Amino acid sequence: MNIQPFIKHRKYLHQHPEVSNHEKDTSKYIQKQLKTSCPDIEVHELGNKGILAMYTAPQKGAHVMFRCELDALPIQEQNKFKHQSKNKGVAHKCGHDGHMAIMLAFAAHVQENPPKKGTVSMLFQPAEENGEGAKSVMADKTFKKHCYPDYVYALHNVPGYEMNTIIVKPGTFTPSVISANIKLIGKTAHAAEPENGINPTYAIADMVERIKGIEVNDSNSNSFKIITPVHVKVGSPSYGVAAGVGELGLTFRTKTNSMMEKLKESFLNVLLDIVQKHELQYEIEWLQEFKSVKNDKNAVNMVKNAALNAGFNCLIKEQPFKWGEDFGLFTEKFSGAMFALGAGKNTPALHNPDYDFPDELILTGRNMFIQLLEAHQK
Repeated sequence: MNIQPFIKHRKYLHQHPEVSNHEKDTSKYIQKQLKTSCPDIEVHELGNKGILAMYTAPQKGAHVMFRCELDALPIQEQNKFKHQSKNKGVAHKCGHDGHMAIMLAFAAHVQENPPKKGTVSMLFQPAEENGEGAKSVMADKTFKKHCYPDYVYALHNVPGYEMNTIIVKPGTFTPSVISANIKLIGKTAHAAEPENGINPTYAIADMVERIKGIEVNDSNSNSFKIITPVHVKVGSPSYGVAAGVGELGLTFRTKTNSMMEKLKESFLNVLLDIVQKHELQYEIEWLQEFKSVKNDKNAVNMVKNAALNAGFNCLIKEQPFKWGEDFGLFTEKFSGAMFALGAGKNTPALHNPDYDFPDELILTGRNMFIQLLEAHQK
């Protein structure tokens, strides 16, 4: 297969990034390419800008679904190459442009070499970065009607590993992650008379210190759990006024979904203790939830064999990655696995402003998907 057209697709998508829930033009572009190049593949819209591309063979067989992502990040790109982002403050700094190119190349293979039995689904999922996309897809009536896969697979490029290495992890691949925004409501006062007010600053400092006692920040431990402060806002730049309202943003991570519920309960006990101690009112909003990706044993073996058959080195990771992944909602319902593609030891890290997806991985990802599909044809 000539990979150059898919490199062009990748660079076009890189130039025109869109953040979660706003992937309108990205979705249109993908649909156009599929309908033009893959006329035998059904294309359905679903889940608020998502796309489900399907091919059903004449004979009955396994239904295998592959997933990629549509969205970019609210990051200003630093790179100055020709395909740099044209959208100010938005860029594909997680490599979803490359993942889409992989899926388009895989779809072209399915068109040219249609499977003899079963169904292959290719999901272009919106809103992965904010944890809303998988939920919207699975709630969509089109997905419920057409897509009931026996196995689901997804990949992600990961800098810091040798190029083209396939990285897989049995069991938990990525942790359960959820974020919280806590609003603490006290009482403003004159800065000269802080005793007449209730300043949430002290409660926030107390909370940041207390959550350290809950954490087990050791990825080798089965009790791994961390709470990370990500933003703080207290008062305003009015130096004559002691703050009366504050906000604290936190992100929670555990290895499993059940451990997350226990961590949330522990944190709420600390929160209630602190607000009572400081005589504050509070509001809490839970947001951006990512279920733990739980890799099925059989699917992991399929990935290992696919790497071997495709001629790639396969690394079995001992501990999960620490980032959250929206694919966890799929592995909670369906058997499947997520794996990683080594993107080069010297490639800038994901979510960095100078990151760019290595085009070499388009062929790697496509070949892995082909091998997995063929394994389920046997």
